[in-house]
Amino acid sequence: MSAAATATAALRPVGLLACGLLLLAGAALPAWAWAGGLHLSLPELLVCGLPALIGLAVTALPGRDARQYLGRIVVCLLMLPILLLIWGDSLELEMASPAATPAAATAGLDVQGLFAGAVAEQTLPAAGLPHSGLQSMRAAAFRDGLELRLQRFADAAAASRQFDWMAEAGLGRVDRLDGRAGLRLSHGAWLERHGRELLELRGPEPLLRQRLQGLPLPETTPAPPGEAPAARPFWPFGLGYSLAHLLFFLGFLLWAGGTTTVVPAEPGRAAVTPALLAARLNSLDRAGLPLRVSRQGPGQWQVEHLGPDPARSHRLLLRLDAPRRRLLVREIASADAAAPLDEDEARMGGIADADYRDGTRPAAQQVWGTAFQTTLIEPERLARLRRDLRLQEDRAELAPGCHDPLDGEGMVSLLCALVTGSGYRWQPVFWWPRR
Repeated sequence: MSAAATATAALRPVGLLACGLLLLAGAALPAWAWAGGLHLSLPELLVCGLPALIGLAVTALPGRDARQYLGRIVVCLLMLPILLLIWGDSLELEMASPAATPAAATAGLDVQGLFAGAVAEQTLPAAGLPHSGLQSMRAAAFRDGLELRLQRFADAAAASRQFDWMAEAGLGRVDRLDGRAGLRLSHGAWLERHGRELLELRGPEPLLRQRLQGLPLPETTPAPPGEAPAARPFWPFGLGYSLAHLLFFLGFLLWAGGTTTVVPAEPGRAAVTPALLAARLNSLDRAGLPLRVSRQGPGQWQVEHLGPDPARSHRLLLRLDAPRRRLLVREIASADAAAPLDEDEARMGGIADADYRDGTRPAAQQVWGTAFQTTLIEPERLARLRRDLRLQEDRAELAPGCHDPLDGEGMVSLLCALVTGSGYRWQPVFWWPRR
């Protein structure tokens, strides 16, 4: 297995973690929908699972080198949840309009029992309302002051249309009474729909509640348009999703930046004493290399690359953790009114228009910026430097035939070869851990 394939295989756990985060991102949308009583179709659920499937495919595919492999994982983790959110936003109208709840099956009314005990009763013909579907209307009054009216229609659909029309016409408002769905009419009566019958009761509230206790539950009727519950807005979910994605992505970068760039001590090398490691690091300052080593304190150094452009700085802050046999590394690259290194840096644009060239927009003449970073060291380059680096008792020097350019990344690779060849682990960090 080649060194690149070995490095790619070592990054597989990072890819699997990214797949887990993509799976969470895909599950967030169905979870939000189900929490609101809504449901996604099977094709929509499959779309929600696509980010994790794509992440698995990217994780399984070998890369040309470790950097390309890790770059593909980072791009997937950044872009796929954003694309899923944009797609989910297009479902807002569909998701906010759940299907109407079907009418609940209820037992029929006991008409004879309803009118038992009435002191006055009247039956009215429905001849004057031939198009409403009304077949009969019967009213009664009781000794306790309760009044009752029962309207019977040709079928349940006709009764439902009459009920909905009364609600839409403002003759009443949809309400609930002791868990029962109905209309609170403008003259104070209570109206319920039972199959093809509309039952209207009028009287004091205690009498209404007492009389309704012995009746079957009415049909469940959707609220009229004027009083329909507001559609569940998508923007709170979108905002929370975006913030969570940003936090998870930044956390992944911080974790992966420190984890994937760790280089263990060279196999078969015993750890030298901290004094000998310090002597070897300090000797690089006298080796005629384009770097400067300065001691910052006990077990602490700063190594700065001496590049051709003084406006650019690439430096490493080193801190020795002798009990754990590791060297902590903070890497800082900055530019202060420096000339652009290439066309991409000179172009004043972002990632979104990387392939777009605007002739009316001038290229940058100077750039500023500071980056706290960790360098993913190429295994082949590290192997060559280990071969060319001569570690003496208290000094380190490169063989005369070394052809590796000591640019900023070359300086990082050289120091890594020195530290790991001295029996210590090379561990980049973004900030110093607590002791």
